[in-house]
Amino acid sequence: MHYREADLARLRTIPVAGRRNKVDRSLLATPPAADRSFAAFLDSLPDVLGARELRAVVTGVAGAARGGRGVVVLVGGHVLKTGLGPLINAWLARGIVTHLALNGAAAIHDFELAAYGAPARTWKAASRTEASGWRRRPGRR
Repeated sequence: MHYREADLARLRTIPVAGRRNKVDRSLLATPPAADRSFAAFLDSLPDVLGARELRAVVTGVAGAARGGRGVVVLVGGHVLKTGLGPLINAWLARGIVTHLALNGAAAIHDFELAAYGAPARTWKAASRTEASGWRRRPGRR
């Protein structure tokens, strides 16, 4: 495949001082001191982007659990495949999570971990040997 070389004459620059930023130095995380609790970790995060959303989720789940309301966790395959199942089990046992919903991949990985001690190989590796039961990936020709 042939690509044209970039025309640098068309490149526009803007001064760094003139651009708008989502984060500045005042919003950087601060490592927790001697306190190694989750609360200290959470407090150390900046109040921007994903950290702000994480705080909102933690606050909402904690408030729901304290108030006796239901907490539903929706889980995809990678959550279990990466080893987070024991955390979810602990949340269920403690009554923090009241309902759990799994997609198909999560259900398969949960079964594989319980039955065989490990999730199966990747889809790509399994499909090369047709061990997955598919000749080709759905939707691909």
